[in-house]
Amino acid sequence: MHNAELTAIGMRRHSHTAPIPMSLYHPAIRPLRILLVEDTASDALLTQKSLDACDIPYKLTTLRRGMDLLPHVSEYGRPDIILLDFGLPDMDGFEVLAELAQQPPTIRAIPIVIVTGYQNFEYVRHIYPLHIVGYLNKPCTPEDMQALLACT
Repeated sequence: MHNAELTAIGMRRHSHTAPIPMSLYHPAIRPLRILLVEDTASDALLTQKSLDACDIPYKLTTLRRGMDLLPHVSEYGRPDIILLDFGLPDMDGFEVLAELAQQPPTIRAIPIVIVTGYQNFEYVRHIYPLHIVGYLNKPCTPEDMQALLACT
């Protein structure tokens, strides 16, 4: 799979993503490493259930605060993808993206999916020099996650 232009999924909810390149991981070697930054436990659980429906090996790490993202990446290594909630209590998604934009290219190149209750975050990918592959509206459905991970 290749990074394509953003394609619409979940039209009723206006979620937009591009499939995550399967070259990021090989399921026989290791699971997809997903870093979810989400402060609401119920939304984190729904995201995990949506990932489970994809039937691919993954390792999910959940952080509840935006300020913990960079220290986590420094300590535990680069995830394959970041799912970033925009309504975080300590740093909102814009602040997290601004901080990520100041990092070395290897960090800026991590694919980011914005997970939000707001509509149409398409403009965000034009503001930051990051690899924002799209956005999902909360709650994430299994169909949205399958389209994101291209695991039909």
